[in-house]
Amino acid sequence: MAIIAGVVVRVLHVIANAHGAELDWHSFVGTFIAIPVILLALATIHLASYPLHQWVWRAPAFALLESAVESLLSLVLIFAGRERWGTGRAVFGDWPAMAATTFLSRFAMVCLFALVLGGVAQFVRRREIRAERKRGAHTRSADPPGGDVEP
Repeated sequence: MAIIAGVVVRVLHVIANAHGAELDWHSFVGTFIAIPVILLALATIHLASYPLHQWVWRAPAFALLESAVESLLSLVLIFAGRERWGTGRAVFGDWPAMAATTFLSRFAMVCLFALVLGGVAQFVRRREIRAERKRGAHTRSADPPGGDVEP
């Protein structure tokens, strides 16, 4: 899932920044809304397959793999002359800074999101367990003391 996320996010980044130095609504929506939403949705799909206690290492591993794939694709796009860095085309000398920025932003984004999502999931789980126990206590108190008795 992280590999797919890396490819999709880098392609969206290229599309969002294809308009050059102008900051228009395409680049704004792509950079600040579509890319984070898609990245975090794919991270959620990945993390949902595992128990909550494994998220401690799976979220950082997802972010690391996703940013590595995205950085490698960025290197390919620099070679093809299609990658932008700031207001101009990126060159190979820009790549280390681009890769570091990508890693730091994706790592922070995915890990903080996983922390919040895990907290919400744990809260909801505990609330549902408490409600289920309460429903079970009410059902048992309504039963006759001898259990099921046939007439």
